[in-house]
Amino acid sequence: MEFDLAAFGIVGLETSLGLSLALVAQGHLTLAQLVQKMAKAPADLMGINNDIVPGNPADLTLINMDAGWTVDPNSFVSKGRNTPFAGRRLTGAAVLTIVDGRIVYAIDC
Repeated sequence: MEFDLAAFGIVGLETSLGLSLALVAQGHLTLAQLVQKMAKAPADLMGINNDIVPGNPADLTLINMDAGWTVDPNSFVSKGRNTPFAGRRLTGAAVLTIVDGRIVYAIDC
C-alpha cells in the first residue's frame, strides 16, 4: 500500500536475533559482542545481575545456531506484521527460554 497509508513502525523483536546473528556470520561483530549487546548491557541498565553463577536465578535462552527459518509476518506472535524482512532466510533461533528456573518458551527444531 502507499507509504502514507501504512501502519507505523515495524516488528523488530521477532527478527532481531536472526538478523544479529547474520552480522556475526558476516564478521561485523563477535558472538560475545552480540551477547553483551542483547543480554548483558540491557540487564546492567536495569540493575539486573544476569551472570550465570550459583545463587542467581536461572534466566537463560538457548539458541540453535543452525536453525534456518524464513521471516513470515503471518507467523509472528506479536500483533504487528510490518517488516521489511518478509521472505528473508535467516539462521539461528531461540529454542528454549528459562525464567527463574521455569521453562516459559520452547519450540521443536
